[in-house]
Amino acid sequence: ASAWTAAPTPYFSDRSVQIGNQLIGCGRYGTYRAQLGGPGFEWTLLNAQTGYLFESNGMLYLGDPANGNIYRSNNTGQNWTLLGTAPGTDFQNSFAAEGGRFFMRIGADLMVSENEGLSWSKRYTFSLVFDIPGSAKLVGLNGNLYLTHVVTQQIFRSQDAGLSFSALNAPKHSTAASFRLRNFGGQLFLVNGDGKLYRSSDQGQNWKTVKPPYPGFNFDPGMALSTMLVDNGQLYLYDTERGA
Repeated sequence: ASAWTAAPTPYFSDRSVQIGNQLIGCGRYGTYRAQLGGPGFEWTLLNAQTGYLFESNGMLYLGDPANGNIYRSNNTGQNWTLLGTAPGTDFQNSFAAEGGRFFMRIGADLMVSENEGLSWSKRYTFSLVFDIPGSAKLVGLNGNLYLTHVVTQQIFRSQDAGLSFSALNAPKHSTAASFRLRNFGGQLFLVNGDGKLYRSSDQGQNWKTVKPPYPGFNFDPGMALSTMLVDNGQLYLYDTERGA
């Protein structure tokens, strides 16, 4: 993103999914939908179902952290059908969908479901310690599965649906608390505590810094709070300092 402008549009970041020209988001009061590409932008409340949205093979799904239930919608969020469950996950950091499979991390074990959450099997065991809530995150992108580990500032990538993982080179910083990886618009974005935003367009092999909206802008809070989103080639973020 070479230039930034202030926009009043509300976005849900990790709780939003784009299906065609529809943007579906989940907020405190339920599921919302907005049409993209028109002269205006307006959210419409569809129902009271809330949770974390994700997409797999063009289908829209929702995970409810209150009970672990997984739902599917065939009409862009208008209605939801209960499918299966993901016990032991809050969906925010330890769950991902990629290549028609659902993945969740329980402790050091990676579990996989190939039938929309009806059953799960252990796929891989990480030799890492996950004793801090939110210290790791699963991310799926273009057939690959990624896991970030905050304490060691490492990114691991699987190219075989979670059967094996290898460590990637990633920009590191002395402050590990802000080590966050996101998938926006088919690219990987990373912050590591130095205030900069890094982008990878080649599956995490190489990283470049993103130009900030103004000198001194700190990307870390927005990434940590999941207040960024890419849609239709535009990158949106919330400025915590200026409230814009």
